Amino acid sequence: MVVDFHRRNYFGENVVVVGTGNIEHQQLVDLVEQHFANLPRKTNMPIHNQEKPVFNPGLLMIRDDEMINSSVGVFYDAPSWKDPDFYSFLLLQRIFGNYAID
Repeated sequence: MVVDFHRRNYFGENVVVVGTGNIEHQQLVDLVEQHFANLPRKTNMPIHNQEKPVFNPGLLMIRDDEMINSSVGVFYDAPSWKDPDFYSFLLLQRIFGNYAID
């Protein structure tokens, strides 16, 4: 199963290499070429689990004193950074903030 997963998901067009800090660009390029040269550019195997989730809007009401007993996950289909709505979503994220029960 691990080998199958690796063959389906680890290929050149699906890999991003990022270097940060005090590094030399050419050294990073050389290391990437050295370690990823044998990685195939594409895979000929079908990639699993590419279905998009279906969102069902819902309204949840709960008393404040019961918040400690609740387990709720809220998920957003966030736009990518190239999407025209990206910066609007960042504003929405700032408005919502992070919830801390304390």
